[in-house]
Amino acid sequence: MQVAVVEVRDGVAPWPYKFQKGALPGKLLKLRVVKSWKGSFTPGNIIYGWTAGRNVEDTFYWTELGTQTIVFYPKGSPHELMACFTVDPDRIQRVSEQLDQIVGPALSSVSPNTSLERARER
Repeated sequence: MQVAVVEVRDGVAPWPYKFQKGALPGKLLKLRVVKSWKGSFTPGNIIYGWTAGRNVEDTFYWTELGTQTIVFYPKGSPHELMACFTVDPDRIQRVSEQLDQIVGPALSSVSPNTSLERARER
């Protein structure tokens, strides 16, 4: 999904790779969904995430307010942002266009209320 950083603050983040060693200094993020190609998120949804400090391998570096990126969430933690699961903001347009081509008509057939409808069905 394509997200934009709407809030960022210093905080503690869990160790990467599911190590059970406590927490590391990092950034706590509030993100707004701009576009989603898969899953139940729709534009405008707010999600929360974190990234470890800059000295940790695979740290997500684009934490400035307003920065947009495309996030490919790992199965283990949908909130842990790592550089290897994101698109460099300079390449976002090209990657977005490629994902539009892959998803094609399926994207246009999803209504904005799809996640709400799924929740009601449950």
